[in-house]
Amino acid sequence: MKFLHIADCHLGGWRDERLMQLNLQAFDKAIDIALSKHVDFVIIAGDLFDVAVPNMKVVKHVAEKLKQLNEAKIPCYVIAGSHDSSLSGVSIIDVLSSAGLCYNVAFDTLDDDKLESMFNDKPYVIVGLQGKKRNLELENIDEFNNKVNAIKELWPDKKLILVLHTNVAECVDESLTNFVNKVKLSSLPEADYYALGHIHIAKVFNNCCYPGCLFPNSFDELEKIKHGSCCIVELNSNTKIELLPIVVKDVECINIDANNLTPYEITQQIVKQFESRDVQDKIVLLKASGVLKSGKPSEIDLKAVQKIANEKRVFCLLRNFSKLTTKEFETATEIQASNVEEIENKLLAKLKQFDVFTLFNLLNIEKQEGEITAVFNQRLLQSCLNGLKIDNKLLKQLVE
Repeated sequence: MKFLHIADCHLGGWRDERLMQLNLQAFDKAIDIALSKHVDFVIIAGDLFDVAVPNMKVVKHVAEKLKQLNEAKIPCYVIAGSHDSSLSGVSIIDVLSSAGLCYNVAFDTLDDDKLESMFNDKPYVIVGLQGKKRNLELENIDEFNNKVNAIKELWPDKKLILVLHTNVAECVDESLTNFVNKVKLSSLPEADYYALGHIHIAKVFNNCCYPGCLFPNSFDELEKIKHGSCCIVELNSNTKIELLPIVVKDVECINIDANNLTPYEITQQIVKQFESRDVQDKIVLLKASGVLKSGKPSEIDLKAVQKIANEKRVFCLLRNFSKLTTKEFETATEIQASNVEEIENKLLAKLKQFDVFTLFNLLNIEKQEGEITAVFNQRLLQSCLNGLKIDNKLLKQLVE
C-alpha cells in the first residue's frame, strides 16, 4: 500500500499573484508525484486552502487537479485545517467532497453509510480530526477516540490511518514552535500511521509524520525553510516514509546589518549585494534590521533597489524592514512572536485586563459630518489601539 501525504498547502494565501501561482505550482507538483508513482490514494491533512472561503480561481484550479486524480481512480482523503475550517462547520472541503472530487474523512461526518461506501472494499480505513482556530479541536479528542475505537471494532483487520491537523507532543520540536496546546500520542488510539498537519516543518517520528508545508506561506517561512515538501508512505509489513522536497523557485536571502548606518548607506549596501550575487529568476528576501544612525527607514531609496532587482531579472523581491528602527523608537514596546497565531494569543492575553465596558466606551465614536468611511474606520481603530494601549507595531506584525 503506497500513498501520498501532504498538508498545509495554504492555497490562495499569498496576495502577490506571482507567489500565489508558485503555490499552485507546488500543489500541481505534489499531485503529479502521486500520478507518476501510481499511489493507491492521497491524504491532505488540513489547510488545503488558506481561508474557509477561498478565491474561486484557486478553487477552480484545485478542482481541475483533483479531477486528474479522480480520472486515474486515485481517491483523495481530506480534512479541513485551522485555516480552511469555518464556524458554521461547512467549508469548501465539503463542497469538493459533495462534488465527488475528494472525501472528507472528519470523524464527525463519518456515519455508518459513509464509512461503508468509502472503506468497505478497501484494506484500510481513514479517520480524521479536523483543525480549528486556537487548537479548539483538542476539545473533541474524547469523541474522536470513541469514534476511532468503534471503527477498529468494526474493521479490526484493516490498516488504520489517523489524520490529525493539530500539535502532537512527541512530534513537535520545541525549538521550532511555540505552540502550547498539544495532544500526546499515547492518548490517541493506536494506529498504523498518523498523517499529521499544522506544523509547517517536516518531521518524522516512528509512524507519525508532519510532511511540512507544501509551499512557504510567509516571509519568515521562505527565509527558514526555502521550499515545501511532501511524503510518500509505504504501509506494508513495515512503514517506510520518504520525504520529498517540492521546489518551484530558489530563494536568496540578503540580510543587511543597519546598525549605525544612514538610509543612503543602507541603499548602497543593498545595491552592492545585488551586484555580487546570482539572483536571476529567484525569490529574493531583503531584510534590514538595526538602529539607524540618522534618518528614517522610509528614506531608503526603494526605487533604486527595485531598479537593480529588475536589471538582475529577479523573479520576485520581498522586503522586511520591520526590525529597522530609529534611535527615537529603539525602546518602543513590541510583542515578540514568531507567527500570527502566537501574536493573536498574546494580544488576547493583553486584552484580558480590560472589561467589556471599556471596549464599548472606546467604540462609542460617531462618524463626523462629511467624513468618509475609510477615514472613520481608521480613526475608530486608532482610538481602540490607544485606549487599550496596544502598540501599532503589534498591528503591523499581525498584518505582515
